[in-house]
Order: sequence, then C-alpha cells, then structure tokens
Amino acid sequence: MESSKKPTIALHTAEEPVTFTDSKLGGQPYCKPGDSIPVHDSGTPYMLIAQLNFSQLPKLPDYPNHGPLQFFVLADEDYGVYEDGYYCRYYEEFEPSGDIETFSDEEEEYEESNQSYMEVPMLKSNNEGRVGFLH
Repeated sequence: MESSKKPTIALHTAEEPVTFTDSKLGGQPYCKPGDSIPVHDSGTPYMLIAQLNFSQLPKLPDYPNHGPLQFFVLADEDYGVYEDGYYCRYYEEFEPSGDIETFSDEEEEYEESNQSYMEVPMLKSNNEGRVGFLH
C-alpha cells in the first residue's frame, strides 16, 4: 500500500481577479495566436472547466514545470456525458507576456450568454505550496 502513494497538490478556490493565463475554474481559457476555443465535430463548442498553470503550482515529479493544461467539456445540456464530450489541451511552448489570442465576436457572445455557470475563481495550492500525498 505504501508503494502506491503518489504526490499530489491540494487546491482550493479563492475569489481573486484572474487573467487568461492563471489557474482557474471556468471562464475564458488561454489561447495562443491562431488558436481558439475548441469545437466538437458536431459543431458544439467546448467550455473550459479548469485551467492549471504549472508555473503557478508546486513542482511534481514527471509533470511539467510551466504552461497551462486545460480541461473542456461540451457546452450542451448534458455537458458531453453521452458522447465524447471532453477535450484537453496543454501548451508546452508558453510565453505569458504577450502571446494571448483575443476571442472572436462569436466566442465573446457565447461566453457572455453562458456567464451564469462560468465562475472564474483562482486555484491556489494549500499549505504554502507544500506537496501532499493521496492514499
């Protein structure tokens, strides 16, 4: 049992302003120039459920040290439960200083119409960034 322990980071939310590149739940994802919010083959857009910016988190073995990892689900009434309704994206090449793509008018309109369930709290690691263990 002891050998199956894996290092983890416990996160909690904080009501603080966030940027496109911060770790967060929901809201608008970071996009490099030329990228946009992913769209399913059916034409339904995905919505961001979480973005983890590894440069803001404690370091874990075998995980990246920088760049955002994004988790999306289908923005439909079932949140993609009944089909391949999820999508993940990681930006290994990441320069947060200025390579942020602005959203198209259609994406901005979609975001505004779905604000009721799109909270944007910041994710923070616990215990000043100490790594915990999952048993």
